[in-house]
Amino acid sequence: MNDTNVTYGGNTFTAAAFGVELPDEDDTDIPMLQVVMQDVDLAIRSEIRKLDSRFPATATLQFGLLSQAPTITTIEQTFSGTIRNIKLSMFSLSASIELYADISREPVTPFKMSPAYGFNALRAR
Repeated sequence: MNDTNVTYGGNTFTAAAFGVELPDEDDTDIPMLQVVMQDVDLAIRSEIRKLDSRFPATATLQFGLLSQAPTITTIEQTFSGTIRNIKLSMFSLSASIELYADISREPVTPFKMSPAYGFNALRAR
């Protein structure tokens, strides 16, 4: 277990027992990241209970190399998404994070902009 607090960007992050399962490389499903935290304190539990399912919470996880501890200077990987399926037990919290699509990696179909496509209405008269 990691028990080293780390500093990044002027903020100190407290070491905590947690596990992360990265999403599969399967393109047919929405990519989901699984997070499990152990020994969740009452302050975190209280905030989780305040979440409103009509307005889903978001999370950003940034991973750095522990070999740089106690001061992390480089973030190796970042994941951002919407928190789903939160489960609290007596000693742990688990959640799925539905990752946002990286639109910069999505294929784009090129097409020629032309009045033939019905854009005549955009011309000034």
